[in-house]
Amino acid sequence: IFFRAMVDLTLTRDNCLVKVREGCAATALRATHVTINEENLKTFASGMPAAEMKEGYTGDIQAFPLKFDSLDQEINFHCTLQMLNFGSAYQDLLDDRSVFETIQYGMLGLMLSGRKMNAQMLSSMSLSDVGQTFGVEVKREAKIKPDTPIYTEEDTEVAGFAKLILKACEDTGRRLRELDCEDFAQFFRKFLDVDKPTASAFVFVLQKQLPVFCDGYTTGDTEIYVLSKAKLLAAELHRRFSFRAPLFDFQDMDRLGSPMGNAIPALLRSVGVLSYDPELSRRVDERRSVTGDLEMELRCVAVHACHQIAEAVEVNGAELYLHLRNVAEKAEFASAPR
Repeated sequence: IFFRAMVDLTLTRDNCLVKVREGCAATALRATHVTINEENLKTFASGMPAAEMKEGYTGDIQAFPLKFDSLDQEINFHCTLQMLNFGSAYQDLLDDRSVFETIQYGMLGLMLSGRKMNAQMLSSMSLSDVGQTFGVEVKREAKIKPDTPIYTEEDTEVAGFAKLILKACEDTGRRLRELDCEDFAQFFRKFLDVDKPTASAFVFVLQKQLPVFCDGYTTGDTEIYVLSKAKLLAAELHRRFSFRAPLFDFQDMDRLGSPMGNAIPALLRSVGVLSYDPELSRRVDERRSVTGDLEMELRCVAVHACHQIAEAVEVNGAELYLHLRNVAEKAEFASAPR
């Protein structure tokens, strides 16, 4: 396997972020479906406002209309929110809200209901709870046969989204209890070193102990890690709590690469930084699912491109990610196929 020949991608607390970066770089080197246009990348990077990006990272923090009783409660809220930050494949099936707005709606509902955001709550949720809390219609009535008055229940088109939410909650709640942790806040106190807080250790511990935060791809006998959800949570907790909770005052934020969903590759393609081959272009333009090697190359090459952009602009991956996410939401890019 060519990855093993080039670089050892085994993760540790100290090298986790470096190995994620090396794995994505190795994938980009051999990619056949996605390529980086180096000249367009340099042009794109040259027009980016570094000072504004750094200021946005520390100052442009979304506030929620909630009064938290403790720092732990606030940490648990944001951890659960980012844990459930997925489901873009269901965007076209949601009528009134975006996928992330749907998650936010449910999270606000959970907080306002007075339920504790802990392992017990996560592991005890039902599919009906998810549907009601997040405003997702899970079941509908349907005739057994067109010519009969007898009805039964069937899943709606978005039932799969609700089931993904439920599985993430159940699996994480159960795992926290196995680790003898009441909630996310206690989990971090148990597994992180407050005297040496690093994003690398944070991401490593998350992906190792909580499977919902471990994303990557297997090629041969090698694991190529992206760890997007773990990196995004590291950035969110750092920017929100580093000045209040020393555990999240990470000293290696320069090593935290950009998280990678589907909006940023679409943006980079729109501005000519990324080029897709005909097969991938067709699938993306037709809004069909992208899986397997195509998905691996798309995400890993985009991560590598963001690393190059961040180095050129002299910002870290989290600062770049937040800026690109905001740009991707602008009207001229929001409708780009993802």
